[in-house]
Amino acid sequence: MSRNLAQLVVTVVTLIQGSVILVQTSLVGTVLSNLLLMVGTGILLGGIDRYEQHFNQDAVGSLLNELVFSVAVLIIPDAFQPFADGLESMKLERIAIHSRVTSVLLIVSYVCYATYSYKSHASTFTAPHQKAKKRRVGNTGADTESGIARLGLRLVASVSGTVAHTEEKTPLASVSRTTLVLVVIVDIALLGFSTSFVCDSIDNLNQSSFHLSKVFIGLILLPIVGCNPHAITLARRDQMLHSFAISISGSAQLLLLVLPFTLLVGWMLGNSNMTLSFDGFQVACLFISIISLKYVTAGGKSNWLEGLVLIVLYGIIALAAAGYPPNNPDTLNI
Repeated sequence: MSRNLAQLVVTVVTLIQGSVILVQTSLVGTVLSNLLLMVGTGILLGGIDRYEQHFNQDAVGSLLNELVFSVAVLIIPDAFQPFADGLESMKLERIAIHSRVTSVLLIVSYVCYATYSYKSHASTFTAPHQKAKKRRVGNTGADTESGIARLGLRLVASVSGTVAHTEEKTPLASVSRTTLVLVVIVDIALLGFSTSFVCDSIDNLNQSSFHLSKVFIGLILLPIVGCNPHAITLARRDQMLHSFAISISGSAQLLLLVLPFTLLVGWMLGNSNMTLSFDGFQVACLFISIISLKYVTAGGKSNWLEGLVLIVLYGIIALAAAGYPPNNPDTLNI
């Protein structure tokens, strides 16, 4: 939630700067990095020394269903524009009105989704799963692993004793609620300032010797910087459902809450260009990533090869984004 709060601040500040395309590409890119890069890396590293890992298929399936619903919402405006009759300006106005009403419905859908996940069906997401056994390469490896484990236990025991002794003498400092609020406000202000700096620097990066396209910067480069590696750590510990919850649930929160809220903020600021009509290439990549992840998790178990496939798919999308030509360069001036 905290990372998506930061993402919300970044998108709103970027929208105030007038960078609609950067807002859209960064949101889609964050979802792609969560679903393919983070989940794929977690499955790869978690299954590299296990035959397979298990998780609750119903819980993961419900999370992915929300993402499928979100992509369907993005497909409708893209399908409306080429098939609807009337002048182009009239079509854009209808899409803008449709997007604003749909944004309210998306926020209501997210409230229902949160109620389902954390209240009415919370037991689905907390049910125990089958633990995966690690592979044994040989006796030498097992002995080495056992020796390292014993050494680690001794170190933990000695450190924990020191920490416990220290905690008895030094009580934890208490922080007032006012101080916490002030810290959050300062963090948001600094984040907004740094976001403005990034928006001003993107043109220089685009004109540098690297010749990076603006689509690649928004879709691949910026989201990778903000990835949450904790999902990979949990997968490595065979806590697959918690790992999926961070990546998939966070992506659903972006599409069902952050995106519509940003659109409504843009409407209040008088920015009519911020709609749910995304670039077709981005929507296609989003749809392919969700369907691929849905097939990978369909059996309630995973192995390292499936994680590698997701990472390769993300690499293919990154290569396509690097060479993706804009249809109208004037509309992509960030």
